[in-house]
Amino acid sequence: MKRLVVRLAVYVLIFVVFMGGIGLYGFNRHQKDFYLNVRHEPVPSLQGVKIPQYNPDKPTVAVVLADSTIPTEDFDFLIPYELLSMTDAYNVYAVAPDKNVKSLSGGLDVLPHYSYKELDNLLNKSPDIIVVPYMPIDVSKLDEVKYQPTRKWIQKHSRSKTTTFVSICGGSLNLADAGLLKGKSATSHWQALPGLIKKYTDTHWKEDVRYVHEGNTLTSAGQSAGIDAVLHLISQQLGEPVAAKISKEISYPSYQFVQNPKVALFTGI
Repeated sequence: MKRLVVRLAVYVLIFVVFMGGIGLYGFNRHQKDFYLNVRHEPVPSLQGVKIPQYNPDKPTVAVVLADSTIPTEDFDFLIPYELLSMTDAYNVYAVAPDKNVKSLSGGLDVLPHYSYKELDNLLNKSPDIIVVPYMPIDVSKLDEVKYQPTRKWIQKHSRSKTTTFVSICGGSLNLADAGLLKGKSATSHWQALPGLIKKYTDTHWKEDVRYVHEGNTLTSAGQSAGIDAVLHLISQQLGEPVAAKISKEISYPSYQFVQNPKVALFTGI
């Protein structure tokens, strides 16, 4: 009887290890396919696409896109772009190293309004707000050389005393990589925090908040926490009634976190 029990236990263990290995392989394959799902076919003609008119009386927001080989996280880009556009108080532009079509994670294509150089020439100063979504420079097989223009552009404008940097979800990795979080408090997606804590020891990483606003940097936890962070920024710059109005328009159920980002550990997702 004892031998039978041991044999059954061994069979169960083998089954669990085998199936777990398949599951892990599938998960890793899915992650790579998700983040490396970029357009390789020629894009259709995009002549005549209009760029939102620049209004010099409005603050300008630049939402960053990396090179097409480094697909930007979809909702990290879309959430701040949409919420800030809804205020009608900002010039909101998608910017990238060049004006070729960029792929967001999952394969959604986006056409940048301006290249980094074009926006710099248009403004002749740093943007008032630079939004940095997660661009997976920590995923293997991505071209470090092609990410350099994005890193350098972020670093260039980090010298501005009037620019606010906003990272959504894992975008805090990109801010830390550019050196913008040294000596500051910040947060990120709870799954990313252990690696960030280990790699960027000169940053005080907070695990129990939906966002951290310190000086000219605003970092959010997960994607939905990015809504809190952006609404918080809107409330700070345009007034709480404006943020509350937008929250109501999108039927956001967690506005309390906009006013108080504190959460139980590991629930800022």
